[in-house]
Amino acid sequence: MASGHPPPAAGRRHILYCEDEPSIALLYRIGLEAAGYRVTIAGDGRSGVQAARDLHPDLILMDYHLPDSTGIDALRALRADAATAAIPVLLLSNDDTPGVVREARDAGATDVLTKILWRPPKLIAALSQWLPAEQPPG
Repeated sequence: MASGHPPPAAGRRHILYCEDEPSIALLYRIGLEAAGYRVTIAGDGRSGVQAARDLHPDLILMDYHLPDSTGIDALRALRADAATAAIPVLLLSNDDTPGVVREARDAGATDVLTKILWRPPKLIAALSQWLPAEQPPG
């Protein structure tokens, strides 16, 4: 793959997490992988959008504060691209000011979650409500 993103292992639901804080990314990755999900981490908006195009994850978790853009800028890029427009995107950020929440919803966020309230166990328990139904093989 030209982007440098390795293809995820087959057979498990795939989550792309756009998060620039390595310790937070690791915390969620460990929890999600322990629950059986494949996880790809992107450290900024640009690489997150490219990873979504390359890997077609089942769901994207998007931080608001990224080093090269906001998560909403990345969300708009995802929604504008036919290849990624239908992927559920959860804005997962501690910036839950009304303006950010409204902007995220207007940009097409599937949901807006406050990170401090949606630690990995709670998020994992609720993921099925945002994940698209699995397609039967064949």
